[in-house]
Amino acid sequence: HLSLTFSAKTGKLVSIYNKDSQVKENVSQELVYYMGQPSSPRASGAYVFVPVDAVPKSVAPDKVEIKVIKGKLVQEVHQKFASWAYQIVRLYEGAKYAEFQWVVGPLDDSMGKEVVSKFTTSLNSDDKFYTDSNGREMMER
Repeated sequence: HLSLTFSAKTGKLVSIYNKDSQVKENVSQELVYYMGQPSSPRASGAYVFVPVDAVPKSVAPDKVEIKVIKGKLVQEVHQKFASWAYQIVRLYEGAKYAEFQWVVGPLDDSMGKEVVSKFTTSLNSDDKFYTDSNGREMMER
């Protein structure tokens, strides 16, 4: 039902095509990070977002290492953004969604990083988006 295109030059996602509706959307996705506040008055942590700067830095500004694995039931794109940041994008046969699973760590320095998966599209969403609330319900943000 879906087809994802990754750039041969950068290894990053560039578009998603819905085969059912025949709609193609330009989509970019990257991992970015904010430097975490190391100390008082309040340090960044599991439930507190206190970045040092307001502008995030790209984990892989230029190129991502990529490996494609094709099976009968699932296709995977393995991406290495840095020595400490990896992602697997999965498309299951017949599924109407793509799965993005990313792992961060261990960090190669002693600095805390607040890592974010950032998607950019041209969709008009009226500044609304929805997130899963720990498997209980979808919440409008």
